Amino acid sequence: LKPVKPCSAESRDISRPFDQFVLPKYEPATDSVDRHSTRKVEHDAEPPAFSQPSSSHEFLRTWRRSCRAQAERLRYLRVLDIDTLPMLFRTEMDPLLLDAFVDTLHVAVCEREPSGDGSAEAAAIAQQAPLALWAVRLLAGLARVNRFDATLNFAAGPTTDKLKRIFAAAASHAPAEGVAGNGELDAAAVAALASKFGIRDVVEGRGMV
Repeated sequence: LKPVKPCSAESRDISRPFDQFVLPKYEPATDSVDRHSTRKVEHDAEPPAFSQPSSSHEFLRTWRRSCRAQAERLRYLRVLDIDTLPMLFRTEMDPLLLDAFVDTLHVAVCEREPSGDGSAEAAAIAQQAPLALWAVRLLAGLARVNRFDATLNFAAGPTTDKLKRIFAAAASHAPAEGVAGNGELDAAAVAALASKFGIRDVVEGRGMV
């Protein structure tokens, strides 16, 4: 390439440092880079693997970094050891975290869309029953956390309405009094737990404050 002839002495002085300058050859991205990029996308698409946290700090770190979708939040809640929740949240539980817990449980238990297919609907209800009973067991564990009454008092308004629906769903699936097993709560236990959350007269489909 030949340098362009300057039009004036001033432009010649300006262009002098760039005499004989040639742009480097453009090299397109190689297949290896593309394959690496593809592997990264596929890796990022894999769901995170959750395990029982050893402290509230570990729980919150995983909750904030890896549980952005409702499905991921539900999967993480499912790995928690309910009996050790008071030890996990030793001091107290943030009301905002309680709001998030209840919202996740409400979506899983109460926001099932009707399919219109009788057999599919029956299967969905069968799956919902143990999920609703597990949800109230989780709530029972949270109720034993230190200073939980204060946490509940500062919870958001919609949280109470969602709790009503969760307890109502659980009451509709709970076994009769005296026949519950495997750590399940019977209908009387569900009603007693609901009263700790400020909800009484729980009946199928609704709860009343």
